[in-house]
Amino acid sequence: MLSAQAIPSYAPKQAAAHFNKLECFCFTQQTLKANESRRMPVVFVIENNGYSMGTSQARSSAGELAKRAEGYNMAWDVINGHDVYEVRAKTALALKRAHEESKPTVLEIFTYRYFGHSLSDPRTEYRTKDEEEAWKAADPIARLAAAQAALGKAAAGQA
Repeated sequence: MLSAQAIPSYAPKQAAAHFNKLECFCFTQQTLKANESRRMPVVFVIENNGYSMGTSQARSSAGELAKRAEGYNMAWDVINGHDVYEVRAKTALALKRAHEESKPTVLEIFTYRYFGHSLSDPRTEYRTKDEEEAWKAADPIARLAAAQAALGKAAAGQA
């Protein structure tokens, strides 16, 4: 629950209404700047699939996008989006920071999109089949299913 302390210039009802408007912001420098002055307990998530339409992030951006939060005195972290347990653990830390300290966090979660950005996206022009297959081999749903199956076998062996 958002408190009046989180956004001192607003009454609680206004703060909640303002917060609801911010939950769909695109990640931009303006978003971080707006939050810097208000210090809202927000967890910003950058879903980084490695591409910006058809351009590799490695070719268009220097380093981790989440690191930009340092310029706004915000905590940040980078997460392997293909590890469900890591996503859960690091997101829980960010939510705890928001709830208990009323501080924001920027999380950059690395993942992969198996299909093009849109129906007209000729993804074969900027990435290879080998790249796609390598990412499919690390699919988070398959990895989670395998981990759960292993836990089930271990639990069955202990019974």
